[in-house]
Amino acid sequence: MAALDLTGAAALDNPIDLGGQFYRSADAFGELLATLDADPSLDGIVCYFTFGDHFPELYRQLAGTLAGLVTPSWLIWAAPPDGALVGTPAGVVHYSIAGLMRALPGLVRAPDPEPVDEGSLPDAKPAAARAASRLPREPGVVTEIHAGRILSELGVPYVRSVDGASAANGPEHPEAQGVFVVKVDSPDAPHRARLGLVRLAVPAADIPKVVDALLERAEDLGLCDARAVVQPQLAHTGELSIGAVRDPQYGPSLVIGPGGARAEDTRATRHVLRLPAAPETVRRVATELAAEHAGLAVAAWTDVLLLLAEFLMQAPSVAELDINPLLIRPDGSPMAVDSLMVLTADPAHDHP
Repeated sequence: MAALDLTGAAALDNPIDLGGQFYRSADAFGELLATLDADPSLDGIVCYFTFGDHFPELYRQLAGTLAGLVTPSWLIWAAPPDGALVGTPAGVVHYSIAGLMRALPGLVRAPDPEPVDEGSLPDAKPAAARAASRLPREPGVVTEIHAGRILSELGVPYVRSVDGASAANGPEHPEAQGVFVVKVDSPDAPHRARLGLVRLAVPAADIPKVVDALLERAEDLGLCDARAVVQPQLAHTGELSIGAVRDPQYGPSLVIGPGGARAEDTRATRHVLRLPAAPETVRRVATELAAEHAGLAVAAWTDVLLLLAEFLMQAPSVAELDINPLLIRPDGSPMAVDSLMVLTADPAHDHP
């Protein structure tokens, strides 16, 4: 978008955001739409207007402008006053948010997918069925000790862990850096790093005392079923995260973004994979990730995304899934080192 000659009324941080002052410059907004309409690389234009009860006449005017564009265009009008949609120009189709999301895939031109050799893909359905059968039947938090085993059963590469109570020197791993990660596992502490319950770069000789210190802190915090987990700290070239949510309107989605401490960065790029997704779509997301992270192995990450996507489709009780971080190993393949699931019995989360 930076290459477009957009109107000077656009904000510098986002050239297509006129902010809350658009009503003072409707002509500039129209010029902006004309500039966007002239760009053949755009698949569609979606305008989202808030404060719908304040500017009904202006919104009708803008709806007419959108209806006259060559590029497929949609207007989302938040909170329109009663009767406001009466008299909007011919050719304007009204959608709810949910209706728009359902309509977009059929109305927006999709890029030609790069063919994927189906024989090279994992057999996700039986793997997902086995993993789903390992889920607890009761709703609640599934901590890493159990979530990691389920993901391993699914086929997601997962770092080897041992119980801190029996860890003398920590688990061995060919990519271990000679130091270890020690953390507390408890359903009462889904975000344990914020509670000071994770220690990095722990030498083997210090594991017993670090385990004792973390379990003592867990006791001070009143955490139930607290256990210590020890993992090798692995060499890696980057960190990503994969989250999964089920929205009542949009259904299940995978969200892939930065991992580790950067997972909280709201300005970072994220990729959303709405499910179900074709292998070509999943491969395209993995290819985009490889463009952002040098050396990322597209085939290996495609496999993991396909497995997780099928798992979510077969396990409707999984309301949330959080894998963070998912390391990019030196050979470009993924390795999960932390995870969490939230199960629900709410039928609103059930999707076929």
